[in-house]
Amino acid sequence: MVEGVDNIREVVINHFLNHFKEVEMVRPGVDGFNFNTISVDERVKLTKPFTKKEVKMALWDCASFKSIMSLDGINFCFNKSSRQRSKLI
Repeated sequence: MVEGVDNIREVVINHFLNHFKEVEMVRPGVDGFNFNTISVDERVKLTKPFTKKEVKMALWDCASFKSIMSLDGINFCFNKSSRQRSKLI
């Protein structure tokens, strides 16, 4: 058992120093690998904004009972009907 403020302090400091110490290890590299690349045209296609038609198609292709990744409980059925009413898409 450790007693005394100074001894407890030393044990706590040593615990966290050891816990967060970087361990020296040999890590694999990527030298010598031949990675596939994409063309400039393909890169442009990846960064262009989605059209309203593409968003609507993606939304409508989702099952209505699936929930969106949030904790508010809103599902795609609600999202579809609210977007349809507001004519955003």
